[in-house]
Amino acid sequence: MWLKFNSSPTVTAVKDTHLALYSLPFPAVNICPMDKIKRTEAHEYVAARTNDSYHESELDNFLNVLTLFQHPLYSRMLSYLNNGMEGFLAKLTNINITDFMLKVMPTCDEIFNACFWIGHSYNCCDLFSLQRSEEGFCYSFNSLTSVKNLPCPMHFSTLENDIDTVQSDFDSVLNATDFECKLRRNTAAGSTSGLQIFFKRFNHSERLINASKITGQMAVRVRTLIQHYDNA
Repeated sequence: MWLKFNSSPTVTAVKDTHLALYSLPFPAVNICPMDKIKRTEAHEYVAARTNDSYHESELDNFLNVLTLFQHPLYSRMLSYLNNGMEGFLAKLTNINITDFMLKVMPTCDEIFNACFWIGHSYNCCDLFSLQRSEEGFCYSFNSLTSVKNLPCPMHFSTLENDIDTVQSDFDSVLNATDFECKLRRNTAAGSTSGLQIFFKRFNHSERLINASKITGQMAVRVRTLIQHYDNA
């Protein structure tokens, strides 16, 4: 093996892209509340859409299942699904799960307290939009895959492409007519030069039964995504 390597060694070189900071989109940031369901609204939603009688504990178990609905960790739901829920699930044929989760999830105003972008205060709901993710429905910043930005073209180059191609894509976005499709950038690094978020505390009375055992303490999950887009 040494003789083979010595005759044809592997050389690793790090390419210096010499890209200006403003030419790179700021990473997308997803905010996913650990408490995905407001219990009072969930009970009202189900009661208005089913004529069958059921025990409150059955619905609470079902809500626990939905809270644990995460890709690819569906196995976490089994203990609740196997807890005598077969009969209750048959009563929910008129329930659209997507619509249900959208109606009972914490709203943008209920999650965010204050937001700052490059040192300036913004309405958080102007910065964040609904995002489908492996965690369920979240709120995303600077993402072309958010629900609001789905019509946007995915035409950014990856960093492996030539600098001329990257700059060309950047210029084409600056000339786009749809402002929502322009990813945000900044020109500096360090404290207060990027995104700052302050959260509200989730209403404790709206937490699900046994929520502390299932999802832990009231919190949000934050994911930062550096987006690469291929030419298409």
